[in-house]
Amino acid sequence: MANRLDSVQLMRFFAGVLVVLAHAESRIARTFPRVNEVLEPIDPKLLPNWGDVVQVGVHIFFLISGFIMLYSSSNQFAKPKASVTFFIKRLIRIVPIYWILTTLSVVILAARPDLFTYRQTLDAAWIVASYMFIPWTSVDLVESPVIGLGWTLNFEMYFYVIFAVSLIMGRGKALPFIALVFLGSVFLSFIYAPGIPFFIQITNPILLEFLLGVFVAHYYLKNPSVNTYLGRFLGVFGLSILLTVIILFRPEAELFRFLLWGPASALILFSSLYVFSDEILKKVSILIALGNASYSIYLIQVFTLPAISLGFRYIEQAAELEFGFVTMLVTSTFLTLVVGYIFFVLIERPITQQLRNLIQ
Repeated sequence: MANRLDSVQLMRFFAGVLVVLAHAESRIARTFPRVNEVLEPIDPKLLPNWGDVVQVGVHIFFLISGFIMLYSSSNQFAKPKASVTFFIKRLIRIVPIYWILTTLSVVILAARPDLFTYRQTLDAAWIVASYMFIPWTSVDLVESPVIGLGWTLNFEMYFYVIFAVSLIMGRGKALPFIALVFLGSVFLSFIYAPGIPFFIQITNPILLEFLLGVFVAHYYLKNPSVNTYLGRFLGVFGLSILLTVIILFRPEAELFRFLLWGPASALILFSSLYVFSDEILKKVSILIALGNASYSIYLIQVFTLPAISLGFRYIEQAAELEFGFVTMLVTSTFLTLVVGYIFFVLIERPITQQLRNLIQ
């Protein structure tokens, strides 16, 4: 069991690196306009669509979330208080760190609003909605929470609510219930679209990523072993699809994105459960450790990437030198991983453990 979860954590690491890389490129390009001048002569078709890279990482995160929820709760369906216990544990996992960093963002916004690219106004309703994981549009027409990446956590929290309700049922009824809710809500978006942020969220096709993850876990629990060559083939096939989409396509519609990225990402996750041996996992234990810290890394990049870019600019001005794009991209990503892991060890993990001890 630990072996399989290590495989999943390894996938979390790769998904996290994709997201950090893409956001680092965006931040560097905004801070150093010369980067765009260097890349401009290159055929855009030969460059990755960084927005798509972020989306692929997010899709994998959502798949993993769906997988972990069913995998870790497979024997809890229809048990007394299982639903409440599950939801409390998820709150403990998600809320404390998010609230700490959201509060820090609010303080910075109040003191230095110029440091925020899109947010200039302290909007009380928007801030409260951010803390409560409620999709909201601020007075500045900003649709993301105070921490921009928090939009994914709004989706996560909605999924937790649906999954917690499903735990009241037997497992045989729970999976059809989850499928009905998500498929039905996505279908609803085609016949009714009022433009309300919450409605837009609960009808977004990206929710189907959670559903795919649930069904990957369902299959794995019934089939804990599969032909290794088949697993490798499916993983390579899924990766080939993702690379092809990133290079050749620019999907705009959410449903189209899901259809292009979702099944391919699911194949990669499915493959990872079967093809990584104990020996391989031992050799990449540091990457698995970073996968365990992926939540801290994911959130901390909101602070590290702007700070690192400003640091590069200060050093360039003081030392009269010019850093290359690749140097800044790799350094920004590496330092974010390091700071995120330190934050995980010193803050996230102790707080989470203390709160878990209180409910045991």
